[in-house]
Amino acid sequence: MYIYGITLSQFFAEGDMVELNPETKELFDYWLGLTASQKSAVIQMLKAMSHDNP
Repeated sequence: MYIYGITLSQFFAEGDMVELNPETKELFDYWLGLTASQKSAVIQMLKAMSHDNP
């Protein structure tokens, strides 16, 4: 639903609003279910992968 050209979620959002595409939303949904140590492992894996492909 749009009011004055914005959605209700945009109207009520505090701070920066980020809209996720379906792929990023899926990753974020998985992220929410991880433990702190699992999140740390994922971050380390992503860092290693990004160094392999600059």
